[in-house]
Amino acid sequence: VRSTLLGFFPVVQWLPKYKLKEYIWGDVMSGLIVGIILVPQAIAYCLLAGVQPIYGLLTSFYANIIYFLTGTSRHVSVGIFSLMSLMIGQVVVREVFQAGFDLNEDSPPSGPDVFNETLGTNLTDVFTVELMGVRCGRECYAISVAVAVTFLAGVYQIMMAVFQLGFVSVYLSGPMLDGFATGASVTILTVQAKYLLGLKIPRHQGYGTVIVTWINIFANIHKTN
Repeated sequence: VRSTLLGFFPVVQWLPKYKLKEYIWGDVMSGLIVGIILVPQAIAYCLLAGVQPIYGLLTSFYANIIYFLTGTSRHVSVGIFSLMSLMIGQVVVREVFQAGFDLNEDSPPSGPDVFNETLGTNLTDVFTVELMGVRCGRECYAISVAVAVTFLAGVYQIMMAVFQLGFVSVYLSGPMLDGFATGASVTILTVQAKYLLGLKIPRHQGYGTVIVTWINIFANIHKTN
């Protein structure tokens, strides 16, 4: 039991051996640099995920605290990731739209839809989270979806670790990964371009997202802030 606990919390082993006078200043500077980088990065990635920037800051902060207790590497900075934020954002936008919310404002649902039939909830006013007993607007609903997707992704990763499915990565060829990374970077740039230019254009869903988004950007380029 003791060895298992030490395996889960390596900090118990290395923290008593920490050389305070020798390491503290370097670690303080590293922490400041990582923090300075994470602040704008977290804000930008929250725009990709379709949630408020504060959630990115909280995620970056608590993720590092958790890794401090459970991690083993001295050179890893954990936090939110652009591609995962983009994929979660696609789910958030889809679910928010299907619930009847305006994608551009924190407005009440526009009327009944599939959620009325499945949840038995009246969405003509403001969406209500029955489990929590509170009235939930667009941002509340969006972060609920994002948390659910994130939790489910974590469950999948744990299951893959338990069943030792890491060997699957061997079958992912280099050219395929390069193409995937290039496509993801173009998509991320496209999604963030409107925020960079200060444009308010609708977020497109479905096929041709990149093309339609750039058409909307150039059509509204004269409104650049």
